[in-house]
Amino acid sequence: MLRHILLVSIAALLLAGLWLALKPAPPSAVPPAPAAPRLFAFSIAGGQASGPAVMKVQQGDTVRLRVVSDSADHLHLHGYELAAELQPGTPLTLKFVAAHSGRFELELHHSHASLGNLEVYPRP
Repeated sequence: MLRHILLVSIAALLLAGLWLALKPAPPSAVPPAPAAPRLFAFSIAGGQASGPAVMKVQQGDTVRLRVVSDSADHLHLHGYELAAELQPGTPLTLKFVAAHSGRFELELHHSHASLGNLEVYPRP
């Protein structure tokens, strides 16, 4: 009987030692580095806009919209309620975090021109 208890105790100690030696490492406490800001550039000349028709990002991404126009206008990103006045020949940059998922139009109010749509997808 004593021998049986001794063998069980040794087996338990061996199993505990193996578990300590082979257990998985705890997850890293260091958060991943934030992604670089996503830059989308637009230019407007003679009433014609060039730039991406669709800007795809993930929720939480930092977004930079850079716009240069040859005429004054009012730039507006619907859904985010970001707006700015464009001055001829002066680059304008809007920087924000894409906090809301969905599809949002980027438009020039005075000329009623759509520059494109921002599509924000939920992060997997």
